[in-house]
Amino acid sequence: SVADSIPPFSVVYTSTLFRCKMTAALLLAMSKKLFSFSAHQTEGIDIRIIQDKRIDERDYGELKGKNKQETQQKYGKEQFLKWRRGYKDRPPAGESLFDVEIRVKDFLDKTLKPKLAENESVLIVAHGNSLRALVKILDHISDEDVVHLEIPLMQPRIYEMKNGAFVKI
Repeated sequence: SVADSIPPFSVVYTSTLFRCKMTAALLLAMSKKLFSFSAHQTEGIDIRIIQDKRIDERDYGELKGKNKQETQQKYGKEQFLKWRRGYKDRPPAGESLFDVEIRVKDFLDKTLKPKLAENESVLIVAHGNSLRALVKILDHISDEDVVHLEIPLMQPRIYEMKNGAFVKI
């Protein structure tokens, strides 16, 4: 199972979106870990799930919830693909992957790195685009190449921090 392929961890970060929190809860339940979403409930808890909006899914703005085929017909396939896979292309009132990378980098620098410096092992349960942004940073992927990066669902990607740098294992 997915839970069996994940190394031991001491803290879980998840986005604020329900589907992500439920995935984290299922992984912890499969690992037979007692967990809490509450910062106040710590007694008898193995792991606390910490929600962080900086790793939320990309905001597609006016395209959120719209049918992909209808959107392609309305704006054209080329524009649709630019919004969906482009690095700096923003859908109307939405975010680009570049925008997501800025908030994910803030999470990395202000939250993840300090936790790792305390010898914590961290599990991040997030979304395709926030994970694409994180992997772009960790693997030093160019702006041009990130458009081809695919993040498979429910497939752990494991890194270690060695001498201040992230190494995929």
